[in-house]
Amino acid sequence: ADAVEAEAAKSDATISRMRGQLAELDLFSKMSDKSLQVKERNLEAKTEELAQSSERLEEVRGAFVKTYNARTQMKAQMPSAEDIANLESQVIRLQSHCLEEQNRGTELASQLDSLTRQVFVADKELAASEKRYVVNHPSSVLYAE
Repeated sequence: ADAVEAEAAKSDATISRMRGQLAELDLFSKMSDKSLQVKERNLEAKTEELAQSSERLEEVRGAFVKTYNARTQMKAQMPSAEDIANLESQVIRLQSHCLEEQNRGTELASQLDSLTRQVFVADKELAASEKRYVVNHPSSVLYAE
């Protein structure tokens, strides 16, 4: 009977130990469940954050593509270095032509001024000549007075 009691005590101790381990496992399981729930919530939050970040990334990508396309189009419309050189050459030729025309205009103005003076002098001479004719002509003595 002592052996049976010893065996029963041993079994009770084993059962008690197993209950303790089971309680520890149950506590660990509850803590793990809570930890798992927290991790799941964190994962959901991170997933949502990733989705929002992905949307923003798409917006930024769209803006970049738009800007890149506009820049490419502007570059295509820009004149080449050869075009610019040709335009500069044309500008220089036009400036030279303008300067020649300006010099020609100055020369023509000078000639016009000289001709105006000659006409003025000729007009004066003509008026003086007409006066002498009237004064010297016998039939027009009455008109000269």
